[in-house]
Amino acid sequence: GASDAAYPSAASALLDGSSVIVNHYDVLSSGLRSTCESVSELLVPGCYSQLYATPPGCRAVGRHNDDRDVLVLQAWGSKRWEVSPPL
Repeated sequence: GASDAAYPSAASALLDGSSVIVNHYDVLSSGLRSTCESVSELLVPGCYSQLYATPPGCRAVGRHNDDRDVLVLQAWGSKRWEVSPPL
């Protein structure tokens, strides 16, 4: 799929091999919003969520460092995760 292409739906983007990324998914999900609020109160102020939907055999992003603490929850499928020292 083409980067930053315009698609009529998220499903059509996924079928074309593109990843779908939703920033601040907690705004759309009351359960996730509640989880982020609890994490913000107990651990880290300003918790928010991002959703990545990526077709099998594809990557949403290449190898990189995040500039903040990250908790990853993989809800479906399988993936080989590699955690390494900072680049």
